[in-house]
Amino acid sequence: MRQAAGRMHGKRANAAGADAAAAEALPGSLHCRIVVWREPSGPGLETVRRACLRKPDAPHMQRKQTLRGQHTLAGPAAPCAPVRAGRAPAPTGEVHVNVTRRNLLGGIAAIGAAPLLAPLRGWAAEDTIKVGILHSLSGTMAISETTLKDVMLMLIAEQNAKGGVLGKKLEAVVVDPASNWPLFAEKARELVSQDKVAAVFGCWTSVSRKSVLPVFKELNSILFYPVQYEGQESERNVFYTGAAPNQQAIPAVDYLMSADGGGVKRWVLEGTDYVYPRTTNKILEAYLKSKGVADEDIMINYTPFGFSDWQTEVSKIKAFGAAGKKTAVVSTINGDANVPFYKELGNQGIKAEDIPVVAFSVG
Repeated sequence: MRQAAGRMHGKRANAAGADAAAAEALPGSLHCRIVVWREPSGPGLETVRRACLRKPDAPHMQRKQTLRGQHTLAGPAAPCAPVRAGRAPAPTGEVHVNVTRRNLLGGIAAIGAAPLLAPLRGWAAEDTIKVGILHSLSGTMAISETTLKDVMLMLIAEQNAKGGVLGKKLEAVVVDPASNWPLFAEKARELVSQDKVAAVFGCWTSVSRKSVLPVFKELNSILFYPVQYEGQESERNVFYTGAAPNQQAIPAVDYLMSADGGGVKRWVLEGTDYVYPRTTNKILEAYLKSKGVADEDIMINYTPFGFSDWQTEVSKIKAFGAAGKKTAVVSTINGDANVPFYKELGNQGIKAEDIPVVAFSVG
């Protein structure tokens, strides 16, 4: 393998005293500017901004003085502006380096992993790495969230059987927020502040996620959120692992509109009364109208968490579907309200061939 050749320069390049070195670049290599902020609190997460450009021919890297009396290694070419503004304090240092394509890809991988590994450093002296599990084991959402708790325990057991993470076993810390949105925030704070978990896997409803979000931002910890959500939110302390409406709800509607999906003309948007169904249905309503669906061919209805008296609501759906146009239900019903809903569909003789139901939150 060809490697960059030249005299190496070393100097402390950031507040932690890490050595930075650079060699003469091969032709066509990239010139990168990496600016690192260290935040004053939290488990050590860093914000990194990076800008890259083609570097002109330069025989050697040159050292120059930078912010706060520290040094950086820089080529003669001025880098382009950072990609996006950061919200962290002023940078503690800059490093200008020449990298090959292979080194660049490796560096990107390391930067991507840094936020995940940084919180684990605080537990380096412990025998285990604690992982919080924040799912309702009682109340209206238990029917959905208990299975997520079980999946997490299974995955932790499987990982421990492989040797754990960083040579340490994972230890699950399970709490029950009991489908109570303020209690979610209390339990999240308990997991991070008292139990000292490295990260939390939890929540189902968007209202529970929004309840705990201020806690994770304040304590600068990490939440892995496991299900679909309404979008319109992106926070640095949350990993959103589920689909947004443009990735799930809209493709489902497109399918139902198609010949393969039955050529649906009338739409029932049925949901539980909280942020995810309301936002998703607002997006879907606008999308359906953009496709030429008339107002009278869209019916929207919301019921509370834990709703069980579906006879009247299902009768309305049945009547709406009897207008001579193919009708479908897009369901964002959450929790244990799903069970009596589907039972009532069966009681009233509504079959999938007549009025199909596509559901996003059955559990």
